[in-house]
Amino acid sequence: MRDLKHKMYIGQSGSGKTTFAKNEVLKLAKNYNLIVFLNTQHEEFVDNITDNIAWNISQLDNFVQQRKRIVVYKIPLDEEIYDDEEFEVLLIYLWSIKRLNEEKHILLVVDEADRYCTKLRVPKLYSDLMTKGRRYNFEIWNITQRPQLVNNVLLTQSKELFMFELSKYDYDFMQKWFDYENPKLYDYIIIKN
Repeated sequence: MRDLKHKMYIGQSGSGKTTFAKNEVLKLAKNYNLIVFLNTQHEEFVDNITDNIAWNISQLDNFVQQRKRIVVYKIPLDEEIYDDEEFEVLLIYLWSIKRLNEEKHILLVVDEADRYCTKLRVPKLYSDLMTKGRRYNFEIWNITQRPQLVNNVLLTQSKELFMFELSKYDYDFMQKWFDYENPKLYDYIIIKN
């Protein structure tokens, strides 16, 4: 079995973190049975990964039944829909797939992770998947431009950290993070300017 690693991509808006993660998905796609890329901002360049675009769990399930390897999942930008609830439904669905087939390797890429896992609120299943998911062949890559807003579980459970261009505020936060936490927590620290 290959070594699964949760990853964290941090950087300012426009610094290239989502593009980098997208290219990693394309490069490593053969290693997974299913990749779901949560396109929170509805960015067209993310949609270009695949023709498989799902707006709800039913559409996602159709792609899964067709054995599509990569699916872009988009939570509608609608004031009537609470995206954190939709995110939890997505997690439950993916976990149910995993429970039905232990051999599947699943990757969930969460763009704008700070919307779903804040300092004050983290869905239990998200936390469980971050702390125990690798042993179940469930990998999560989190992308954020606001590292100071995400729950510590995302930072402590990621084994690879990719840092792109940071604001002074975020740079200071990450500096304090490394002073407090052991930098050996991560297999790789890549700084891209």
